[in-house]
Amino acid sequence: MSSEILKVLITTSSNVGGVRFVMESLYYGFSKLGIESELVNLNDLITNGKRLKELRDTNILKLLNLHALFISPLCKNCISVAHGFPRKDTYKLHRYLGILSAYMLASKFSKFIAISEFTKMIVESIMGIKMHGVIHNPIPHDFADLIYSGYNRQDKKEYITYVGRFHPDKKIDIFITPLKELLEQYTDYKVLIVGYGPLKEKIQNLIGEDNRFMIIDKPSRDKIKDILLKSKVFFSGNPFEFFGITYLEALACGCNLVMPNFGGGIEIAPEYIGKRIFTYYLPATHERIYEALKKALVSENIQIDLSEYLPERVAMKYLEVAKNG
Repeated sequence: MSSEILKVLITTSSNVGGVRFVMESLYYGFSKLGIESELVNLNDLITNGKRLKELRDTNILKLLNLHALFISPLCKNCISVAHGFPRKDTYKLHRYLGILSAYMLASKFSKFIAISEFTKMIVESIMGIKMHGVIHNPIPHDFADLIYSGYNRQDKKEYITYVGRFHPDKKIDIFITPLKELLEQYTDYKVLIVGYGPLKEKIQNLIGEDNRFMIIDKPSRDKIKDILLKSKVFFSGNPFEFFGITYLEALACGCNLVMPNFGGGIEIAPEYIGKRIFTYYLPATHERIYEALKKALVSENIQIDLSEYLPERVAMKYLEVAKNG
């Protein structure tokens, strides 16, 4: 018989933006359900005597993330979360083996949850590690008001936008030439590329002196929200996206999406593929990207129900796993 859950401890990190936003959103969600919750870091959990006692308390649910998966053998009533999977082509061997070890411990000593069916499939079939289910991430709580209100705004849509890191995985560089061609036909729009990272110089060189493009470096969360509310299309090119929190934020802001027909992003609202979400097949050729961008730009930003991603709805799914397995 499962114990009554009186409190939830959520491990978090200040170093991983997407994961941090998800955990803060879950904290907000449990609060909406009237359940006490607390964001804690791993160091506090393993050095604080009070915390060590809480790890063994079955009335306290522990949500373990990132490095905290290593302490799953110490916990009772805990759920470990895989926010993705390690890739041998991008991770050094010691990091890959570290994550593999953490996932093996999480599978054996906790209920091990993936953030997408895509992640679960890779972890189980390629890494050979059993998982217990899938719970999609919630929308960050600072965007949740757009779902509560049903997005009834009438913002002028004037941008085609990317928000995120300028990492090679995101493949932002392959969009520049198709976007230039698109803007020749649709002259009322500008392209905003928001973020920072190792591809910045390459992107700047591809843009050149074209004043229809603008790079914005490290804006505030409020500024990002304002940009997405004024964007007709949001694009990203990572075929290994584990889920895609920014996809969710962009949908809530009324954007149409362009993404590869692969990865966790296509799980967000599959019934709206071809309506609000426009995908292209791999390999990502100029023609395929251009056609997906054009379809997204000319299609209406129709209403979409994202209520299943509200923080309290996702928090309830974690409670159900904890109680029922």
